[in-house]
Amino acid sequence: MHRIRSHSKSNLFLMEMILCLLFLSLTCSVCIRLFAAAYENRRQARNLNHIQEYSTTVAELLKAWDTNNIQDYVRLLEGRGDPLVLNILSPGENDLPSETLYAEDTPCLGSILLSFDRSWQPCPAEEAVEKTVIRLYRGNLEKAASLIFLQDNRSTEEEDTLFEFTVRYPVFSAEQEAAR
Repeated sequence: MHRIRSHSKSNLFLMEMILCLLFLSLTCSVCIRLFAAAYENRRQARNLNHIQEYSTTVAELLKAWDTNNIQDYVRLLEGRGDPLVLNILSPGENDLPSETLYAEDTPCLGSILLSFDRSWQPCPAEEAVEKTVIRLYRGNLEKAASLIFLQDNRSTEEEDTLFEFTVRYPVFSAEQEAAR
């Protein structure tokens, strides 16, 4: 007599469970990647939001700044009400990115370094993760501020430039100002 072998139903159930676990693990890996991408997008959006806020402030204060003294600009910046940690740097100090001339006839009066922690709260420069360098220029025809937003890259021990741009305003003489 020949015996007819019947396959056990437990083998089929085991195969089905393995396929379900495989599908579940693939779905979980996709979800983890999506959450990581969403976190990175949120962090970049937060950085850009703070960059926009400080850029607007610097531009408005540059428009109001009417002397060749960097200390007057610092007083305007401190008068905003935010508790900022400011370091005034003379032109050419080592911890700034490479000095780029704004214009040959417009000298750099100095730089202001604003230091922030990871959540953009003011902190001492040694603990800073985010830094903003404001270089002030003033000539006979215009005044300008070059803004450089930096972020510490802990893996390479260097600073990455998040954003960099220059704001310019014309300088009017007393006669031109009266005529306006």
